[in-house]
Amino acid sequence: MHKTCKEIHFLERMIVLRIFEIIGPIMIGPSSSHTAGACRMGRAAWQILGENVKEAQLELHGSFAIKGNKEVNQALVAGLLGYDTDNYRIHRSLEDAKKIGISLTCLNVEIDGAHINTARYTLKGNKNDVCVTASSLGGGIIEVVNIDGVQLSITGNYNTMIIFCQKADETAKQVVKIFVDSVIHIDSIEQAASPDDRTQLVLVKSKKFIPQNLYDQVLVLDGVRKITNHARFK
Repeated sequence: MHKTCKEIHFLERMIVLRIFEIIGPIMIGPSSSHTAGACRMGRAAWQILGENVKEAQLELHGSFAIKGNKEVNQALVAGLLGYDTDNYRIHRSLEDAKKIGISLTCLNVEIDGAHINTARYTLKGNKNDVCVTASSLGGGIIEVVNIDGVQLSITGNYNTMIIFCQKADETAKQVVKIFVDSVIHIDSIEQAASPDDRTQLVLVKSKKFIPQNLYDQVLVLDGVRKITNHARFK
């Protein structure tokens, strides 16, 4: 019996999740979901912005909500500074963010249908802005589920080139031609759009490193607005 793409994606994610539950990422404690996963969520949003963060609004859902007089989970902010899961400064991220002048706002929200460990990042840099929703699934595994209103799935299983464009179907065809001529194995080229079609994306996923020259070739294609990425987990 043939499995659908959604079934294959689910099985793949569950296999990786079980492996990480046994081994786990190299990380600063205490919790894989609330430290390693949270840090990776912020790091994913930072990578997708494509530059250093100047302003950040964190909308906190479920277990990430700020309770009582406590402060925001610092791991959620650490990733915005580019910190990885093994960086000892994770638990100093609020202090570090303030030192470098990041304007940070945090508020509790309810996101319909979201995983219990979910946060929505609205980020601004000097040139770019982006809204990224991500969830920590356990064992240090995360999933980016929305970028600027586009429903999608980006995990740490792949190096993902994220192409913001005017017409995803046309851009995808041009991207296929570029990668056919390259020596890089591509696992998938996907396209997605927001409900109003104002934001259209093409995602190129590979377990291999995608070299800069391929980014350069894609960037000059007609209709391509910008390109960012999400790096495969180490």
